[in-house]
Amino acid sequence: MRAPITCALAASLLITTSCHRQASALRANQATDRTHAALALIPAEAQLVLGVDLDRLRSQSGWETVSPSLIRTVKPQLNRFEGGTGVDLTRHLHHLVVALPAERQSDDRFVVIAEVEGLDEEHWLEGLRARLVGGATVEMRAHQQLVIRRGAWANATGSLPTLDGNSEMHRLCERAAAGHGVWFAAIVPTSARRKLMQNSPFADVASMARISGHLDVNSGLAADVAGELMTGADATDLVHRLSVYLNQMKRHPDMLVWGLAPIWDAVHLSVDDATVHARLDLPMAQLGDYVERFESLAHTGRTK
Repeated sequence: MRAPITCALAASLLITTSCHRQASALRANQATDRTHAALALIPAEAQLVLGVDLDRLRSQSGWETVSPSLIRTVKPQLNRFEGGTGVDLTRHLHHLVVALPAERQSDDRFVVIAEVEGLDEEHWLEGLRARLVGGATVEMRAHQQLVIRRGAWANATGSLPTLDGNSEMHRLCERAAAGHGVWFAAIVPTSARRKLMQNSPFADVASMARISGHLDVNSGLAADVAGELMTGADATDLVHRLSVYLNQMKRHPDMLVWGLAPIWDAVHLSVDDATVHARLDLPMAQLGDYVERFESLAHTGRTK
């Protein structure tokens, strides 16, 4: 009798595991497709790109810990947006990508690409256009994809070159986005590196050509920022300087008073060839505590 029961349980487990893997693979493919679709609309001159996969974040176990605080922080803006467009972004926004130039331009150009569920196109677009200023344009595309452009990136839509699939920026974005809830990628312009060389206490940062990072809240908070420098020697020197800085922050009076000193212990620095990694890992128990602390500090700052 035990053999048939054991076989049935084993078969059920295999079927359940297979279905879970298939569902996970489907979500991963959908996220990749969304990212590729968004990158295809980003101007070639963009050098800073930020992405948020809300569907992935909502599926992560730490989302329920961090989302209430995040929503409370921006609740007035969310309410105004919903009042004018009828869209509740906390439920209906699925995917977001923002692209900016290397440095701020006089026309404040940008591109926002969002996937929003259940849009009443006429009502939504009318409300959104009424709130946009500075010559921004709004376009609805297939698969509930909304594109907002401003400045020169709005005025030259048809003739504007977009990211090539083999470009440095495209590859950097793909690496940063792969499998993550929040990500960013940037190519550091030469002018910014000159300023860092002159003004930053970390002169080594001036040799940083690219920077990217990602964040997830799956079993706590896990974040990684990677800076690609010119040489391995530069990377090693930067890690040494950053280590000294981290030790100073752990003992800083403000950090001790606010109870934030331990967070610096959760930062880990490493070097991989000419790339510096700064990783932050907070377990779920600590994540909830720090969310409350940061929200309290933000509230104190607003009421002063």
